[in-house]
Amino acid sequence: MSQRGAGLLRALRLSSEMSKFLNKNEASRVDITRAIWAHVKDKNLQDPADKRMIKIDDQLRPIFEGKDKIHMFEIAKFINNHVKKE
Repeated sequence: MSQRGAGLLRALRLSSEMSKFLNKNEASRVDITRAIWAHVKDKNLQDPADKRMIKIDDQLRPIFEGKDKIHMFEIAKFINNHVKKE
């Protein structure tokens, strides 16, 4: 049984870049990941030849430090750069 506010579900303070993308000041890692994937799916940003690769658009570029493309397994690394534990 998990509690809201523990582990991956704990609300964390967000960087200004992540706050702008999510339009809020706090979110859990799970909520951040869901929002990024929803954006990727909505904007059709997965590389059709390799679905593990994500094309970075202008909205995601500040979060992914100006990169044009990332591997899906890099998402967590970049999220860590945009959350602050309290």
